[in-house]
Amino acid sequence: MKTSPSADPAQAATVGDAKREPGKGVRLASLRAELRLARARADASAARVCPSVLAPVPASALDELRHDIAQLRAVFEGMVRRELARARQSARSVRSFLREGRPGRKAKTEDGFELEWSSAAAPGWGDPVVSAVIWEDAREPLAARELARAAGRQSLEELEIVLVAPDGLTASRLDRAGGVLETWDLQEPVALARTVLGKYVCLLEPSFAALPPTFLEMNALALEGHNLDFTVNGFGPESLLEGALLEGRLPDTAAGATSRPLLVFRAECLGEEGTFSPDRLEGYGRPLGRVVGRGLRHELAPGVPFESPAEWRRRLDLGDRLRSNGHEFVLAATAGAPVHATLRDFSEGARLPPTARAGRPRVLVSFPFLALGGAEKLTYDVLDRLRERFEFVILTAESPDASVGSTVAAFRRLTPLVYLAPDFLHPRLTTALAAYLVRKLGIEILFVPNGSNWFYDALPGLKARFPELRVVNQVFDHNFGWINRYTPELASRMDAHLAPNRPIADAYARFGVPAERIRLIHHGIDLAAFDPASCDASRRAALKRAFGLETGPRVVSFIARLHPQKRPTDFLRLAERFSGDPDYTFLMVGDGPAASEVTRMAGQLKLANLRRLPFHEPVQEVIAVTDLLVIPSEYEGLPLVLLNCLAMGVPAVSTDVGAIREVLTPEIGSLVDRVGDIRALEEGVRRLAGRLGPDLSARARERVAVGFDIAAVAESYARALAGGPA
Repeated sequence: MKTSPSADPAQAATVGDAKREPGKGVRLASLRAELRLARARADASAARVCPSVLAPVPASALDELRHDIAQLRAVFEGMVRRELARARQSARSVRSFLREGRPGRKAKTEDGFELEWSSAAAPGWGDPVVSAVIWEDAREPLAARELARAAGRQSLEELEIVLVAPDGLTASRLDRAGGVLETWDLQEPVALARTVLGKYVCLLEPSFAALPPTFLEMNALALEGHNLDFTVNGFGPESLLEGALLEGRLPDTAAGATSRPLLVFRAECLGEEGTFSPDRLEGYGRPLGRVVGRGLRHELAPGVPFESPAEWRRRLDLGDRLRSNGHEFVLAATAGAPVHATLRDFSEGARLPPTARAGRPRVLVSFPFLALGGAEKLTYDVLDRLRERFEFVILTAESPDASVGSTVAAFRRLTPLVYLAPDFLHPRLTTALAAYLVRKLGIEILFVPNGSNWFYDALPGLKARFPELRVVNQVFDHNFGWINRYTPELASRMDAHLAPNRPIADAYARFGVPAERIRLIHHGIDLAAFDPASCDASRRAALKRAFGLETGPRVVSFIARLHPQKRPTDFLRLAERFSGDPDYTFLMVGDGPAASEVTRMAGQLKLANLRRLPFHEPVQEVIAVTDLLVIPSEYEGLPLVLLNCLAMGVPAVSTDVGAIREVLTPEIGSLVDRVGDIRALEEGVRRLAGRLGPDLSARARERVAVGFDIAAVAESYARALAGGPA
């Protein structure tokens, strides 16, 4: 389970207050995290395609490796460009202060201006709110119709699709299937800007088909929620987008440019050449000295046809009239005066369905973020088995550390409706987004498989506004983490409380939760996916070579996020105790916020018997080379990696935390009573190593074959979501 410190974003702050780095140390830590992630992805790709003893190298694997290497290079370039741009901006701010400064006024060496946040209600959305404009190519008339259908698959309901003829003299309004609704004449190029109905415009090219179905909706929400004139969309690490915006570089919106759809802007800024014209920002009566634009970040997946922000070449030509700190743009800011920034509650603005909907119940699933973790894996497996009975919508509320990996692509395969709020909204608008989704989609159930500060803060208001909304919450420990946000009053606003183990169920009861609202649901796994028979001795030997492991020694593995909760440094101290024993090799798999500390300690201890890998998929390959699993955690619910390893016949040594005791019996493992007891961990490893063999492996798999099958677990979740009997 991931936790996050509370923050108070309501205070006036500098531009990008939710995301800006408060100091050089934090910024360097962020750079290191981004670099670790890129390096881990490249290493993981290399492990997949090397050595050749595993299988012939498929072209797709080579393409993915090339993509990861390119991303690693782009991250390096983005870091350099971003820091150079920051330095230039700081120098300009200092020069301006020395030239114009007054006593008592501070130079803004970081951003050069500060925001003055205010809140307001958003006006009702226009219908349409966005016009998607397609220029027809006389050589490929069918391509325009395909592009119109791609626009029609977008989740934004308030959408107009406009097709401009190849000669530019006529335009047609299309339905979502590409059929013509009406046609009108364009007497001059500027007539298009006057005749589209949308408040904002997005210029489409064939590359638009690769964008997520929520793309236009997220842009519309950002534009309306922040009262903006334009949004700039960038794919890849945040550092690349920030560096480009600091330098005033934008994607090209010229006809034929792949990046053309990445700018969404006010229709008044549509120029005669059919491009975004920022010089028009001051020409239609909007006040100056305000935020006018914002950068929106999207994950970059292999095969996405958009260039990196590091490759953008178009530069803004308004000089100091339009400036950016890497997150937002401000227009005509007066030296020393605060910049006006408005946050608007857009939850009432969207069009509601004309009639009550029927069919599968819709569930809003709220995560802090979608990392590579047990909570995400368990939830994905459950939702995947329930997708024919429920419709799922995903909402995240926090920005993750880059080193924890991502499962966004997996969840987008599960449902097209995935909203990563921190990528396009100020934190204070997350509740407005949740309310908007509940109203627009007719959400009946809010399911929180892993909590966030946002959820516990917003719950009273959401239940007051939507009293019929069923709220189902889950925590993963009875002493640590989100259970500490519980109060009797908050608990009373939740309709079901899911407990992965008995101590958590007892903790709920102590907060006054009635027994009928507590659901004891153990974690589960897909047993067929973790079958030891799927990997024979020759395959294991090949995998060991691929991972750089010797074939002789027993492999003792740590497979988890590198986070203080998991106590990865205890695993290093355990490896140190075996440093003179050639019969053991220690394998650490994972990444996370504690990676730098792990690297420092591993170097200090000079552990020749330690091999480290980043997160690796499929995890079955790591388990296949593992003889013993070690879990030295401070606290846990019931870690999926334990169930996965037992299913593949791998025994474990673990601290006695969470529900591990309920699974790890003396026949198949060893429990350590005291967290941090390295000697006891060593004794457990040596004791179990002497019992390794087919009988122990068979008993380990038998232990999880009954009671931990994901199909039965998913049924329990279905009853909890729908309010059926336990």
